[in-house]
Amino acid sequence: MKKVIVNYIFSIMFQLLNILLPLITTPYIARTLGVANVGYNSYITSIVNYFTLFAMFGTNMYGQREIGSHQNDKEKYSQIFYKIIIIKIIIGLIVSAAYAIVSYVFFEDFLVLFLIRYFSLAAVIFDVSWFFQGLENFKITVVRQMIVKILAVISIFLFVNKENDLWKYMLIDGGLTFLGTITIYSYLPKYLVKVTINIKTIRSDFKEMLSLFIPQIATSLYAIIDKSMIGMYYSDGIESGYYEQAYKIEMIGISIVVAFTNVLIPRLALFYETNKTRELYNTIKQAIDYIIFMGVPLAFGISAICKNVLPWFLGGGYDKSSVVLSITAFLILIMGLTNFWGFAYLVATKQSKIYTKSVFLGTGINIILNFILIKLYASIGAAIASVLSEIVVLIFQTIVVSKQINLKEIFKGKIIYIIDGFIMWLIVSYLSRILSPQFINSILIAMIGALIYLVILVINKDKYLLSILDKLKIIKRRFKIK
Repeated sequence: MKKVIVNYIFSIMFQLLNILLPLITTPYIARTLGVANVGYNSYITSIVNYFTLFAMFGTNMYGQREIGSHQNDKEKYSQIFYKIIIIKIIIGLIVSAAYAIVSYVFFEDFLVLFLIRYFSLAAVIFDVSWFFQGLENFKITVVRQMIVKILAVISIFLFVNKENDLWKYMLIDGGLTFLGTITIYSYLPKYLVKVTINIKTIRSDFKEMLSLFIPQIATSLYAIIDKSMIGMYYSDGIESGYYEQAYKIEMIGISIVVAFTNVLIPRLALFYETNKTRELYNTIKQAIDYIIFMGVPLAFGISAICKNVLPWFLGGGYDKSSVVLSITAFLILIMGLTNFWGFAYLVATKQSKIYTKSVFLGTGINIILNFILIKLYASIGAAIASVLSEIVVLIFQTIVVSKQINLKEIFKGKIIYIIDGFIMWLIVSYLSRILSPQFINSILIAMIGALIYLVILVINKDKYLLSILDKLKIIKRRFKIK
């Protein structure tokens, strides 16, 4: 458990950086590049993401799971690592060739920007963060990512100064990510040993990665298809810009919720592999407690306060982003749960086929709804489609998991969180309407909302909140904090 806590601390540090840095860069980029260029970046990135998806080919999930299951056997996990690398190199070459052809044939007007964005694709091809995550060594990957992000922020303020600097922004974003990916290779010799690789055994690894790659396609379509379709229906980049800015803020909330659950994946895989049923159940309960506790106030709070925040945060021209965010904010809670049930639990316990079914069901509904709603309501339609399709995934996964785990026990008493969140939403929404959109007012509203949420939980003697307070008391006594 100590290793989990350490990894969680590093994960939280990274997530805090993911919160703070967008708070600095997003307003600057929104004002400097303008709505249209922000939209073009969103559209181009969504196309590139199709190729990065194929470049990953399920290696992240498979690698993290398999390395995690054999983290105590250096020779075994070294074999797994080298076999995955061989597969990644082959697939990387094929994807790179396809990317060059598609960019030249179909996106000639944006060819330079597509070439610059190749750095983002290359970073995925050479990525080995899954190896260290499988070993439950999050420090190496997190520190590297933090340095890259800080350098990116500094570079953006130094070099991105006018509307036509979109190519510079893309180069900084992709180039530094690639540089960070390459530097992590220097740590590998410490953890690997020389092994003999049987080429024939790679086939089984390839098949397993393929089984994980298929649901990964569907999962990624959630984040890609809506942006791509908005760009196809509305080519001026404006609607894409609205959606992109709402998406960035929504992802801040999602990253907070999944911070804890993501570090649990290797641990869940290990408990499952060693038949430690009780430990597996307790870990699941801890994860759900955290997701509900953090996800509810973030989802309801951001949905309610965004109309007061975005006008001063993004500047003029992004009014529609507030409407989009008020809808997609609820994905913070929903995706927190689907990410855990699907990616953490089902994949870790080798139930990839069930995970695949759930994701494809949601993706199919998402595509259908996008075709209908984007045409009618543009970026707002895409927001509605995303929420509805993700709800379908959550329902499906919950039904499946309920047959394996006593969910009544895990979710016992959790309805109070939804009631609490709704009360907070009503009050915060009212305050957001009557108070002018200013930084001080937004801070005041957020503080009032958080206070309401916590007070209601205290009145109801919420066990999870009380356990957190007890832990804080222990820390206070240990370090003699006055």
